Amino acid sequence: MVGVLSPTAQVSVIVPTFNVAGEIARCLTSLQAQTVAVEILVVDDASHDGTADIVARLAAQDPRIRLTRLAQNQGVQRARFVGVAQARGAYVGFVDGDDWVEPVMFATLVAAAEQHQADVAVCDAWHERLGQPPQRLQRLPRPLVLDTPEALLRLLTDRRSAVALWNKLFRREVWQALLAQQQTAPWPRIDVAEDSLLCAVVFAGCQRLAYVPEPLYHYIERPGSAMHGLDPARVRQRMANYHQVLQVLDAECRAHWPVLAAFNRRMAEILFDSVTRDIAKLDVKGAARRTLRAERNQRFGRQPWVAFKVWLDGLL
Repeated sequence: MVGVLSPTAQVSVIVPTFNVAGEIARCLTSLQAQTVAVEILVVDDASHDGTADIVARLAAQDPRIRLTRLAQNQGVQRARFVGVAQARGAYVGFVDGDDWVEPVMFATLVAAAEQHQADVAVCDAWHERLGQPPQRLQRLPRPLVLDTPEALLRLLTDRRSAVALWNKLFRREVWQALLAQQQTAPWPRIDVAEDSLLCAVVFAGCQRLAYVPEPLYHYIERPGSAMHGLDPARVRQRMANYHQVLQVLDAECRAHWPVLAAFNRRMAEILFDSVTRDIAKLDVKGAARRTLRAERNQRFGRQPWVAFKVWLDGLL
């Protein structure tokens, strides 16, 4: 472990990394420029491209950066829990190692959380693809405060929202119950759509959310990434991961969080639709496409996509 734990950090920023040697310096530089006191907890998931060595060099120059190297690759979900267990700030945020943030991001989210006594604060984000102009992800037109777990969960599945950890800041306390659970009965490894699982379970234990309509996070889509590469084998793997997410969500709903029931139904529709769009994009026809559709129906049922009336339109 490299780096010194800061006793004055207001925000613990957790950065899971795996083979992002070309992007990690930009990410950490943006965190070093934050206008609020931060500790930067990098958890490297057994990279083999020099990512951890770059982080170690930066940590040697900046005591706010703390590096933990995992001996074996365990997935981003595990890396995030390792970071949460180390966090000492009043708030916890997450930044992926190939993304970067505006200098005022965490100060802005802390201010929103403090002003509204919120358990979670959310900002807008830019979605950046190679060779294309950035697009805003959240696209809600004005600040918003939601006051019940049901409302928070509905925001997660709104068509203009992002079921992701990286544009959100949480009070550290809301992670403690889940962290304790993971130490005794950990979830299985999930490598795709794991953010929706983590967000849902943490949101189920939150009482208030504050949304800031400013794009402060830069989400970079890399060609061939786990969420965006397309071939039949990868689509099949996504199906398996999506199905696993729904299974864990259903178990959490029955065992701990009944409030997740409506969210789970909505996520089943979203994931069914996501797989359907993936299949449509593939350059496979005839029997190959029919086989993929049959596998989709076996995992998710034959329910058609249900048009979702945007719940927030009545509030904005």
